[in-house]
Amino acid sequence: MVSKDGLGEWRSKSKSREQVLSIKILDELLENGIFVRGAMDKYDRKNVETIFYFYSDCTINSQEYKAVLTIKRIKNYGDKYYHHYLQDKKTEPCSGLTRPAENGY
Repeated sequence: MVSKDGLGEWRSKSKSREQVLSIKILDELLENGIFVRGAMDKYDRKNVETIFYFYSDCTINSQEYKAVLTIKRIKNYGDKYYHHYLQDKKTEPCSGLTRPAENGY
Protein backbone atom coordinates (compact mmCIF):
# COMPACT_ATOMS: atom_id res chain seq x y z
CA MET A 1 0.00 0.00 0.00
CA VAL A 2 1.34 3.43 -0.92
CA SER A 3 -0.16 6.18 1.21
CA LYS A 4 -0.10 9.96 1.40
CA ASP A 5 2.12 9.63 4.48
CA GLY A 6 4.74 7.66 2.56
CA LEU A 7 4.74 10.07 -0.35
CA GLY A 8 5.05 13.01 2.04
CA GLU A 9 8.03 11.39 3.78
CA TRP A 10 9.72 10.70 0.44
CA ARG A 11 9.09 14.28 -0.73
CA SER A 12 10.46 15.88 2.42
CA LYS A 13 13.71 13.90 2.18
CA SER A 14 14.31 14.08 -1.59
CA LYS A 15 17.40 16.19 -2.29
CA SER A 16 18.46 15.26 -5.84
CA ARG A 17 16.82 15.45 -9.24
CA GLU A 18 17.24 11.69 -9.69
CA GLN A 19 15.56 11.05 -6.33
CA VAL A 20 12.61 13.18 -7.42
CA LEU A 21 12.40 11.41 -10.79
CA SER A 22 12.49 8.01 -9.09
CA ILE A 23 8.89 8.46 -7.91
CA LYS A 24 7.82 7.84 -11.51
CA ILE A 25 9.02 4.25 -11.21
CA LEU A 26 7.91 3.62 -7.61
CA ASP A 27 5.58 0.81 -8.65
CA GLU A 28 8.47 -0.90 -10.49
CA LEU A 29 10.77 -0.45 -7.48
CA LEU A 30 8.18 -2.00 -5.17
CA GLU A 31 7.37 -4.88 -7.51
CA ASN A 32 11.03 -5.78 -8.15
CA GLY A 33 12.37 -5.17 -4.66
CA ILE A 34 14.57 -7.87 -3.18
CA PHE A 35 14.14 -8.46 0.55
CA VAL A 36 17.25 -7.51 2.55
CA ARG A 37 16.19 -7.68 6.19
CA GLY A 38 13.52 -7.01 8.74
CA ALA A 39 13.89 -4.99 11.92
CA MET A 40 11.94 -3.89 14.94
CA ASP A 41 10.78 -0.29 15.11
CA LYS A 42 13.49 1.65 16.96
CA TYR A 43 10.84 3.97 18.42
CA ASP A 44 8.83 1.00 19.73
CA ARG A 45 5.54 2.30 18.29
CA LYS A 46 2.74 -0.08 19.21
CA ASN A 47 1.10 0.00 15.77
CA VAL A 48 4.30 -0.92 13.87
CA GLU A 49 4.89 -4.67 13.87
CA THR A 50 8.02 -4.83 11.70
CA ILE A 51 10.05 -2.70 9.31
CA PHE A 52 11.29 -4.30 6.10
CA TYR A 53 14.13 -3.17 3.85
CA PHE A 54 14.35 -3.99 0.15
CA TYR A 55 16.81 -3.22 -2.66
CA SER A 56 15.75 -2.60 -6.23
CA ASP A 57 18.09 -1.79 -9.11
CA CYS A 58 17.05 1.03 -11.42
CA THR A 59 18.36 3.42 -14.05
CA ILE A 60 17.55 7.13 -14.00
CA ASN A 61 19.00 9.54 -16.56
CA SER A 62 21.37 6.80 -17.79
CA GLN A 63 22.82 6.41 -14.28
CA GLU A 64 22.49 3.11 -12.41
CA TYR A 65 21.25 3.16 -8.82
CA LYS A 66 20.23 0.81 -6.09
CA ALA A 67 16.98 1.99 -4.53
CA VAL A 68 16.69 1.23 -0.81
CA LEU A 69 13.03 0.92 0.15
CA THR A 70 11.54 0.96 3.62
CA ILE A 71 8.20 -0.76 4.19
CA LYS A 72 6.35 -0.79 7.51
CA ARG A 73 4.00 -3.58 8.56
CA ILE A 74 1.21 -1.82 10.45
CA LYS A 75 -1.08 -3.73 12.82
CA ASN A 76 -4.59 -4.22 11.41
CA TYR A 77 -3.52 -2.52 8.17
CA GLY A 78 -0.77 -4.46 6.41
CA ASP A 79 2.38 -3.45 4.58
CA LYS A 80 2.80 0.25 3.86
CA TYR A 81 5.45 2.06 1.80
CA TYR A 82 7.33 4.46 4.04
CA HIS A 83 10.29 5.85 2.08
CA HIS A 84 13.04 5.14 -0.43
CA TYR A 85 16.35 6.64 -1.40
CA LEU A 86 18.92 6.03 -4.13
CA GLN A 87 22.48 4.78 -3.74
CA ASP A 88 25.01 5.01 -6.56
CA LYS A 89 25.94 1.57 -7.83
CA LYS A 90 29.68 1.20 -7.46
CA THR A 91 31.72 -1.01 -9.74
CA GLU A 92 33.61 -3.61 -7.76
CA PRO A 93 37.38 -3.18 -8.07
CA CYS A 94 39.11 -5.99 -9.92
CA SER A 95 41.11 -8.43 -7.86
CA GLY A 96 44.34 -7.72 -9.70
CA LEU A 97 44.64 -11.39 -10.62
CA THR A 98 45.97 -11.43 -14.18
CA ARG A 99 46.92 -15.08 -14.56
CA PRO A 100 45.50 -18.39 -13.30
CA ALA A 101 46.74 -19.60 -9.96
CA GLU A 102 49.34 -22.38 -10.05
CA ASN A 103 48.23 -25.99 -9.43
CA GLY A 104 44.61 -24.96 -9.83
CA TYR A 105 44.52 -23.02 -6.55
